[in-house]
Amino acid sequence: MNFNIGNLVSGAVGGIAKVATAGVNALSPVAQSGGILGGLAGAAGSALSGAMAALGVVDVDEDGELDIYDDELFENVFKLIVGASIVTFGLGSSENDCDSNGDNIVISGNYVSEGGKYVKRSFIETAIKRIKDLKNQEKDDITWIIADSGYNEKDKIKIQNFALENGVKVMFISDKKQLADYINNGENPNGEIIEDRKENKISTVTVFAHGSYLAYGNEFKLALGYKDEEKPNLNINSDDLENMNIDNHAFSSDSQTWFESCNTGTITEKSKDNKSFAQEWADETGSKTIALADGRTDYQDINKRDNWLDNYIWLMEDRFRRRLKNEEFTMNGCENYPIKSSAYGSEHSQWKIYKAGEEPKNIDESQIKGEVVE
Repeated sequence: MNFNIGNLVSGAVGGIAKVATAGVNALSPVAQSGGILGGLAGAAGSALSGAMAALGVVDVDEDGELDIYDDELFENVFKLIVGASIVTFGLGSSENDCDSNGDNIVISGNYVSEGGKYVKRSFIETAIKRIKDLKNQEKDDITWIIADSGYNEKDKIKIQNFALENGVKVMFISDKKQLADYINNGENPNGEIIEDRKENKISTVTVFAHGSYLAYGNEFKLALGYKDEEKPNLNINSDDLENMNIDNHAFSSDSQTWFESCNTGTITEKSKDNKSFAQEWADETGSKTIALADGRTDYQDINKRDNWLDNYIWLMEDRFRRRLKNEEFTMNGCENYPIKSSAYGSEHSQWKIYKAGEEPKNIDESQIKGEVVE
């Protein structure tokens, strides 16, 4: 069944739309099909009229039909009511249900501090670029997992709309257990099984997040909730990774993981068995893993253009977006992936490939594209 939220919205918007008839009837076949999606469709249809009227978008007449006063607002609210329900259960386009190239997971940590100002784009725009690259590789079954830390409701709506429009499953997690539940069992934060791990293994994992040991007393943590004191359970150290009981059978035999987080391959004085987090991940999951050792990843130039004029135009447009429109990130994605930093403390940084039970091997930064992007 092809349930396209975009078609529903575009078909309903315009002039005076009879939402109770058009919207609910459009959802009725889905509701009658039963199951999770059917239940969501029925609930969305029955809630639509009242919610629109309460928000002042429409007027409900005695026949139960609605006159729309604001087309643009109607569209956004319609997408929020129906779309957020679908996103809550981690459902994307049903066209992906028959895809057999495995589940491709993209993870975004919480926002980055830059000179005292919080910049949300770093882990969002890079994730969008990765999602687009995966789709260009015809890997259409994609799950975007975002740390529920630092992103406000407006941010979440933008992210959810992008996911719906691009057939991507999306979920916001509050702790590492929810991440483990999805990896191991295909279970979303609401306890619904949305992926059958026996049938659909994990093909790729890509992580855009903080990684730090200096902030945690020389103990490395994959810090999905970096410095968020209210949600410390988003951060993952070696013991946490072991306690998550990652099932390596959830991963395909040729799966790959790419960490774009600082020091994920670094061995510290508190590393267990003289292994980095990246090596432990590879051992636990069986996934071939690429990570940076002994240095920081640099997100500063993710939107830098090669041509100086293009770069100048982008800078001016970005300044307008951020200062006047108060938009901290765009849903277009960035131009480039992060690179290893050349700043002080990262002079000896090195990208490495980690495999289960093997010694890591150096890889040049220029080779990463061939490994995971193409």
